[in-house]
Amino acid sequence: MRGFAIAGIAFLVAAARPVNAENLQILDLKFQPMIETANGRINVCALHFSLAGVTTSQRAIAVEGTINNSYFADKVPATMVKFSVVAVVQEQLTRLPVKSAALYDSNLLNTAGFAPLPSEDGAAYLAYSLFTQTPDAFASLQDAMVLGSLWLSFNLGEGKQDITALVRSEKDWTKLLEDLHKCNLRGLTQIQEEAGNTP
Repeated sequence: MRGFAIAGIAFLVAAARPVNAENLQILDLKFQPMIETANGRINVCALHFSLAGVTTSQRAIAVEGTINNSYFADKVPATMVKFSVVAVVQEQLTRLPVKSAALYDSNLLNTAGFAPLPSEDGAAYLAYSLFTQTPDAFASLQDAMVLGSLWLSFNLGEGKQDITALVRSEKDWTKLLEDLHKCNLRGLTQIQEEAGNTP
């Protein structure tokens, strides 16, 4: 049954990814909720993910990232995505610079249009979008990631094609989603209260 499921996922990825993309078969995937607070106030509700897999060319790659929904005082709520990639280079784990990266589904969600940001180490890829620009992403991106409907695509700037994978886990992440929903609800509520618009 597991082999059939993996084969089905591989078929979906091959059908959905660009023709020139290399497939990444995910062997391990984990999610973790992260909350940033200050003086009892919610500033960020984040979903952290880490995955490891093997590409079609048998290259071992690990990806870490976050999907952040921010609720800073006096600022428009925003969604930020971050991606870091590690691979084995000359028998050593090496952090590789990510030229571009995006999460997308077969419908409307797509972070490719997010505005890029500089990263602290110069290797990670960061991008953001304001709630007013992409309300669907703000409301649904974290859920879609956990529920397995998003593809991850990234380019390492090596003159090669994009690497793409369907991010899907067989584990039940209901509790994690509940925690994220509570955090985001608190964040939105405090923004409305601070603006004088009680829900």
